[in-house]
Amino acid sequence: MKAVARKLGNTPTVCRRCYIHPAVIEAYTGRTLEGTWRRAGVPRQKATDGLREEEAVLLFMIRGPQSQVA
Repeated sequence: MKAVARKLGNTPTVCRRCYIHPAVIEAYTGRTLEGTWRRAGVPRQKATDGLREEEAVLLFMIRGPQSQVA
């Protein structure tokens, strides 16, 4: 959080509230980020609009499991 805040010229609080989706913070603080990454199954599914793996997992986290591409 601090590194992102420095890079953006903001405080960690501003970054947390304005730049980072709550689902990401929850997964990180709840230590479920790695499990979410596995549940997303991004490498096994079709590419989502040409997104990189990290971007597709983030989209999965924000939208939820129903966003998986068949």
